[in-house]
Amino acid sequence: MTAGAGVLTRTMLALTLALLGTALMLGASRDGETWKALGLALLVLPVLWKGLPLLCGRLARLGAAKVWLLLTLLCLAVKGAWVLLVRVTPSGDYATFWGYAKALARQPVLEGGRYMALFPHIFGYSSFLSWFIRLLGPGALLAQGLNVLLTAASGSLLFLLGRRW
Repeated sequence: MTAGAGVLTRTMLALTLALLGTALMLGASRDGETWKALGLALLVLPVLWKGLPLLCGRLARLGAAKVWLLLTLLCLAVKGAWVLLVRVTPSGDYATFWGYAKALARQPVLEGGRYMALFPHIFGYSSFLSWFIRLLGPGALLAQGLNVLLTAASGSLLFLLGRRW
C-alpha cells in the first residue's frame, strides 16, 4: 500500500468513526444517557482506531470469496437473531401489505381493491409476498424470513459491486 492510500484509508476510517460516534451520541441523548454514550464512545474509539486496520488486513488475506461468505453469514445471523428475538405485531403499513398478500394468495383479483389501485407499491410487494404464501403458507415469520434472505442477497450484490468498483 502506498503512503497516499494509507492516508486515505485512515481518513475514511476516521470519518466513519466520527459519523458512528455522532449517531451514538444523538441516539443516546434522546433518553438522557449522553454521558454513558460519551464514555462508551471514548472506550470504543481507540479500540476501533487500532483494530480496524488490523481487521481489514486479515480480511484482505482471506480472499474475496471467503470475505463474502463471512459477511453474508454475519448478516444472516444478526438479522435472523433480531427476527427471532424481537417479534413485531403486524400494524400500520405492515398489516396492510400482509393482509393484501394473504388475499392475493387466495384469489388473483381482489374485490373492492380501490385502495390498492391508488397505491401501486402495495400491490407490487403484496403480490410478490403472495407467491411465498401460496408456496409455504401464511406462517407467522414468513415475511420477516423473506426479508432476511432479501437483505443477504442485496448485501451480496453490494459486495460484488464494490469489488468490481
